Amino acid sequence: MSELRKENIKIDNREYVDPVKEVIHGKTYFLINSSSIHATIIRKLRDIFFLYFYNRKSNCLVYSEGLNIYLDEEDDNTYVIPDIVIVCDSSKFIEDGYRGIPELIVEVLSRKTRSKDKGLKYRLYEKSGVKEYWIIDLKSMSVEQYILKDGRYFLELLVSIEEDNDIEDAEEEESIMKSYVFEGMEVDFNNIF
Repeated sequence: MSELRKENIKIDNREYVDPVKEVIHGKTYFLINSSSIHATIIRKLRDIFFLYFYNRKSNCLVYSEGLNIYLDEEDDNTYVIPDIVIVCDSSKFIEDGYRGIPELIVEVLSRKTRSKDKGLKYRLYEKSGVKEYWIIDLKSMSVEQYILKDGRYFLELLVSIEEDNDIEDAEEEESIMKSYVFEGMEVDFNNIF
């Protein structure tokens, strides 16, 4: 496996030593620290997913930010670090990540990652065969759920939360997303945003 050179880089007048990066088709994308709301959304979802698998005594594992995912077994020049990833085949772990196709990936959009998450990574996940892909948009307080059918993603559900929404008055069904891959996994986004 090829090793990327460690280096100091400067982004937005901050210097990073050996920054976190993704490589897609040989092009390097540096990842910088996210906002506190971004991190909070990821933590809340990770905890919900973890409890779901823990309560079912499942072998599936939930990772949030930090696991290199090599989607193509032959391509060392492409790996991603999703915000949240669920993997269920422990035989696919390698020294520096996971070489295989996750069951579900969640990306939380930021100003700097919006176009990559909705474009380049969307196409990469679709082509690789990731069964379910959720895109969380903090700006519009919405979540898109894409399901892989016959090799293509289809928008299965769009959940949108109104900022001034009174949780008691909201129709619960409109805020709940049910996983296509994991039976019984539900997330009420009124409790996430």
